[in-house]
Amino acid sequence: MNAETDIKNNVLAWFINGEVGQSSKVMAAVALDIPAQCGRCWPVDPNDLNRCLLLLERVPAVRGAFPRLAQLSPQWSALIARWDELAARFVAEVGLDWCRGTRAPDTYRLMRRILAVVPAKPDFDWRRPAPKDLVARLKPKPKPAPAPAPEPVPEESEGKKKKTLPGRRRIIWAADDVVKMINEDGYRMMDCARKIGVSRTCLLLGLRRHGLRYLSKEIKVVPIVKSQSPSQ
Repeated sequence: MNAETDIKNNVLAWFINGEVGQSSKVMAAVALDIPAQCGRCWPVDPNDLNRCLLLLERVPAVRGAFPRLAQLSPQWSALIARWDELAARFVAEVGLDWCRGTRAPDTYRLMRRILAVVPAKPDFDWRRPAPKDLVARLKPKPKPAPAPAPEPVPEESEGKKKKTLPGRRRIIWAADDVVKMINEDGYRMMDCARKIGVSRTCLLLGLRRHGLRYLSKEIKVVPIVKSQSPSQ
């Protein structure tokens, strides 16, 4: 079995059983002289870097393809130029395959500096809170409080010049109509008051002012006799 066949078998075993990512796929494809569909993919964070290191541990011969990897893009060229430093930083920080930790901020900052994603801010952390001016722009503005309704102004009525609130209607009814509704039509006092649109108490007081009283047992309106005390 020649070296090329050995590399192919090892890469196939890694592809079936290993942890595969886009950047590690590119490394394997370049090592096997296979055109890569994702040639622009390079390690951008410690997770991608870990998958590439696992491939190199399983198939060390892939390291011979580094010169060709550096020709794919400026990013690959920058990473390959400092690959040993980057791998040593990652292994020292969390160990291969995250065996000693779950976060690698130092490795991530070094990768950002190598890739020159944000040259002015190499230690930029996306988890930092948004600036205050952005929060102020996104925060909804409070709605203005509704203006208080104006208080009703008392107005004088045309009759007795009594102050009444606006919108208050005066119901005018005739005593003769009430007497007819109760004595002839058979309306009870409550039904008669509802029909006219006043309360039962107001209707009784109005009948008394006209010298009349209501007999609830007989359902009848009769004149008030002076010798008798008025009763409902």
